[in-house]
Amino acid sequence: MNYIQELTRLKIINDLSYYYDTNFNNYSDNELNIFFTKHVKKNKQEISMIDFYNLKDKTVLIESLDGFVKVGNKIKKENLECYTLSLIDNRKLSGAFNHLVETERGWIKLIDLTKNDFVLTIDGFIKVKNIRQIKTQEVYDLECLHINHRYLSNGISNHNSGKSYLAIMFMDWFKKNFDISANFDVLTNSKILQEQYTQDFDFMNSLWGKGSYHCDTYDTDCGTGGEWCRIQNKKCEACPYSTAKYRFENGDVALTNFHLFLTYMVYMPQAWKRSSRVLVVDECLHPDTLITIGDDTKKKIIDVKIGDIVKTVNEQTKKIENKPVKKLHKNLNKGQQMYEIELENGSTIKITGNHKAKLTNGQWKKVENLDGTEDILYINEIESH
Repeated sequence: MNYIQELTRLKIINDLSYYYDTNFNNYSDNELNIFFTKHVKKNKQEISMIDFYNLKDKTVLIESLDGFVKVGNKIKKENLECYTLSLIDNRKLSGAFNHLVETERGWIKLIDLTKNDFVLTIDGFIKVKNIRQIKTQEVYDLECLHINHRYLSNGISNHNSGKSYLAIMFMDWFKKNFDISANFDVLTNSKILQEQYTQDFDFMNSLWGKGSYHCDTYDTDCGTGGEWCRIQNKKCEACPYSTAKYRFENGDVALTNFHLFLTYMVYMPQAWKRSSRVLVVDECLHPDTLITIGDDTKKKIIDVKIGDIVKTVNEQTKKIENKPVKKLHKNLNKGQQMYEIELENGSTIKITGNHKAKLTNGQWKKVENLDGTEDILYINEIESH
């Protein structure tokens, strides 16, 4: 790991000066990085998560598969259903049901692990021995200030949930300092993250596609049930999708996925009932993804800087407007496979495998499941302001 880049040369020299009577200013960056790597490995200590949460020292580094990384916010979560994971090498990890661990098939929640899974550890992938439910209790989490957002606990690779909690803290800060009555829209790029939000925060008004809700009247999904009602000229008396949609449209905080939001913005902007003041997008793109700048030129998202003028969608007017970039967040998880899609017209996009693409037949399909025979819906332009 390049600690010079992560921590800065000055920070490392200051830290080492407490331990060694050496003039580190004469060390090259490479020599300093090698020395510091040996230093942290030699002096590392193991403490419990609750003790780490109570530490006042904000400069402590924690171990990950990427090296020792900086920590941002530390979070305590109350009364969550918990599980204990046991591996065949007797390594164990206890955490909330939705806590993510790194496996051969990607990031998986504790509750969804099976004995067929192999979990990534400091010693490689180790097979699951068992997973059992334990008592409901408070748990602790943290934010890793590294692009992979992972850390080691009992030698097992965990994913932090700090960024999701930062979104909640930002909303609370905004209401206290700017607008007490402000409404918020939160967009995610994956089902697992949307589930994490709704399970962790009961005030989230989540909206999924009709296929995700069950119609008791016809014992099918709400999309199909709605068609049966239309054919028979009937009205569903207790539609779970309609209930969720009402709460979504009228709640203080609304949560949905990026794909559904874009579908509304492009095809049915007049049907989008919310008029929130703040849009929170919890969405990650490949660093080579092209962003449209205010002058209609393209720039890779990795090259976008604070102050750059980019094209945005105004939720209220449904028009494209030029807005300045105010903050950048790097968050690329190497545990997820990236794919490049190339269309017949030459357009390409790089994206994670669990991201869904919309086909011309109206269906959504995960990128990792595309076989090259599908026709993907291509949207060239939206009306500009």
